[in-house]
Amino acid sequence: MKSIVIELQKMSSDENVPITGLIRKALIVASKLNLSDFKKWIEKEINGYEEVSEIPEYRNVTGEVKAINPNNGIWIPLLWPNAPEGVYNRKIKQKISEIEYNYKSADGILVVPFPQEQIQFFIKNFKVPSPPYLIINKATLAGILESVKDIILKWSLKLEKEGIFGEGMVFSKEEQEKAINNQQIKIDNFYGILGSTFIGEVRQELNIAVKNNDLESLLKYLKSKGINSEDLEGLKQSIKIDPKPKQKDKFGRNVSKWIGKMIEKASSGAWNVGLNIAVNILTNAICSYYGL
Repeated sequence: MKSIVIELQKMSSDENVPITGLIRKALIVASKLNLSDFKKWIEKEINGYEEVSEIPEYRNVTGEVKAINPNNGIWIPLLWPNAPEGVYNRKIKQKISEIEYNYKSADGILVVPFPQEQIQFFIKNFKVPSPPYLIINKATLAGILESVKDIILKWSLKLEKEGIFGEGMVFSKEEQEKAINNQQIKIDNFYGILGSTFIGEVRQELNIAVKNNDLESLLKYLKSKGINSEDLEGLKQSIKIDPKPKQKDKFGRNVSKWIGKMIEKASSGAWNVGLNIAVNILTNAICSYYGL
């Protein structure tokens, strides 16, 4: 008989399997094993998040603010150099199915509306011709989908390691007890892989490798992560052109464009590193260089 846990591993590592099918299979496993924390996370991914405090860090994204020109239907970018927190970045609540649908759509973007008070602010201060939206690009959406896949894959691998298989889609009493009593199978451990634990490891490494205002140390570190000489030269020139940022994640136009290019390379496989790892390596390394 087939093991549902092994099936879950195959699905989570297959790029052609829709995330909606994968996460429903994960819900079956979590429900049958009575893993309430994992079940709760899966249900929130399926139904969307209601409270911002519950949204995982991998859903904290940065986008562009744009409004549609009613005369020609073209998106107009709105530039706000010293925008407050929450304008260009947001923890998005949307259902994982909606994120996947938009990722696979022709333009590959997710259009997120602003609260009414922010819309009125934009209309008053920026003279926009229509209500603005936060536009999340394809590479960022791919990062969210890959994060969910990574969590499910690592979870299913841990289940297998603990001898929990679910042969014929049925878990024995012994398997259920193993799952409930094993703290390593709780969802918090898998958030850590993508969230604070990983970021902490990156920052510890960066504290040693990348020195404040030392461009060569930054380039050397990024080269060790597989970034080629041509791309490193592009970053070097971008840093020379852009003013030094005063806040984290508020990089200059050229550096931001370079980061976007590298994330697209990670998404396409041209840079052989996972999307979440790419985002964390790039932003944290550049922040270390700027002393932020």
